[in-house]
Amino acid sequence: MYCASCGTWNPDESDFCKSCGRALQVDGRSRHGASSWLLALTLGGVLLALIAACVGGYLLRDRLGRAWQGSTPPPTRVAAAPTEMPTQVALPATATPSPQPTASPTAYPTPAPTRLATATPLPTAVPRTFQLVYKQCIPHGFALGSVKGQVFDKRGGVMPGAQVRIRINDYDWKSDANPATANAEGWYEWTLDPGQKIRFVELIVDGRSVPFAPRDLEVVTMGGCFQRVDFVED
Repeated sequence: MYCASCGTWNPDESDFCKSCGRALQVDGRSRHGASSWLLALTLGGVLLALIAACVGGYLLRDRLGRAWQGSTPPPTRVAAAPTEMPTQVALPATATPSPQPTASPTAYPTPAPTRLATATPLPTAVPRTFQLVYKQCIPHGFALGSVKGQVFDKRGGVMPGAQVRIRINDYDWKSDANPATANAEGWYEWTLDPGQKIRFVELIVDGRSVPFAPRDLEVVTMGGCFQRVDFVED
């Protein structure tokens, strides 16, 4: 037969064209389409037969159940026999019940009082105190004056990170340099104009303000030297 799409000759038993691959037409329908239609009809007939068998079985079971219920006799009720009341026997008037022995109370040991543990009070931390030590004006060779010093603990070691706050000419000095922070060698320092009056107002150690003495120490900046004031822990 010839292919209706490309005109190539193919054997009669072929389902598809060997040239273009299209389904070959037989009487206006492809071989593949006819086979598919026949298979669909066969499967549909089998499915309808299964459905009819299921419905018939269900109806037959329902009819058999109803017939069985109609042939079963109703249950017979049996009347309960009357129960005889027990006969009460009167006790003689002279009968006296014998006394039952009374159980003596059992003595339990009294528990000793428990002593509560007394919390040991924590020792009160002793505040750290410092002394101001003025060491005169030490020459440095510069025209400007300065105030500097070191912070020592009670063992004589320097205390990096300690902070010292001052007032200049009796007013609060608002600056990033005030308070001054001690460096790794324990030194703090300000470079100031000569003739300024410096008063120490606060010492901060480990983030806390600590007392120091004397509180009225005042130094005056001088050109050519620096006023050294150390803080020493008591």
